[in-house]
Amino acid sequence: MLTQTKSYDILCDHARRLGDVKLADLIHDAVRARNLVFVSDDLEVDMARQHIDAAAFDALLGLAEDAKIAEKRDAMFAGDAINKSENRPVVHAALRSPATRTTARYQKMVDFAERTRDAGSYDDIINIGIGGSDLGPAMVAMALAPFASGARVHYVSNVDPSHLHDVLAGCAAPRSLVIVTSKTFTTAETMRNASLAKSWLDAGGGDSNKQMVAVTAAEDNAADWGIDLAQIFDFEAGVGGRYSLWSAVGLPVILAIGADHFASFLDGGASMDTHFKTAPMASNIPVLLGLLRIWNRNFLGHPTHGIMPYDQRLARVPAWAQQLEMESNGKSVSRDGIALDYATAPVIW
Repeated sequence: MLTQTKSYDILCDHARRLGDVKLADLIHDAVRARNLVFVSDDLEVDMARQHIDAAAFDALLGLAEDAKIAEKRDAMFAGDAINKSENRPVVHAALRSPATRTTARYQKMVDFAERTRDAGSYDDIINIGIGGSDLGPAMVAMALAPFASGARVHYVSNVDPSHLHDVLAGCAAPRSLVIVTSKTFTTAETMRNASLAKSWLDAGGGDSNKQMVAVTAAEDNAADWGIDLAQIFDFEAGVGGRYSLWSAVGLPVILAIGADHFASFLDGGASMDTHFKTAPMASNIPVLLGLLRIWNRNFLGHPTHGIMPYDQRLARVPAWAQQLEMESNGKSVSRDGIALDYATAPVIW
């Protein structure tokens, strides 16, 4: 645990020392500023506005070593069962790999999306989900809106029927496709909205048997609910819902922007995976950002973290990040069930 590492006391000392140093004074150090800018492909991350100096930065790298971050990272990429509570690997990184795009699972999804786009049979596509099944693809769809063409894509997540009603009010049942996205296909809010959408399709001159598809890790549950197997797009159970936008959960995004643009999106993720996997700890952007999060939360005592996109098309990033980080890391116990004596995540706003 954090407080039991040999780096903990050293970092506490650095935090006390820097408490009397103004960030403005740190920023004016040109050498420090240059050394705290990191690059991966065309991504540049400037960490110079963080309240940290070279000595504390080195101590944070010592924390990464004490925590065996490199070994844990390698275990994830090797497919080890690092998800202890469910005794299985986590495979969302593999979804971004070019190798995944040769699989039957991926080709089935892409073929359906391209046929649907080419046919032009739909004016509206309604994705029904909640949590990661909504926040992830909705965020990406908004960010990549300049590449969208064809049918309009809507995202419905609230169990309050007025959300679905307001979307459907602007759609015609015969010209609408409904995607039901649920990892288990038992999520109460999602299945309630799915039932309402099914009734709307059939009552309005559509055909729910042809105009509903499922995205899920529980293919049998979707089939039992009434979705045709040919219209079920599955993903592995080892893909956490909060990380699933790279999987078939991205189907509404593919329908909006096309397979080629979606593949480019995956390439961007794969590029960062390669950087995370191969870059030295001292220049590894994901590792350094994670360490700075721990530094700010546990040593400088900052309980919250603001994410403020100035690009309007990134407006949904904070909501996605809130679930991703606070639900994933916001725990009071370790992976082994031991009560923690330190904070695991800030509040995201």
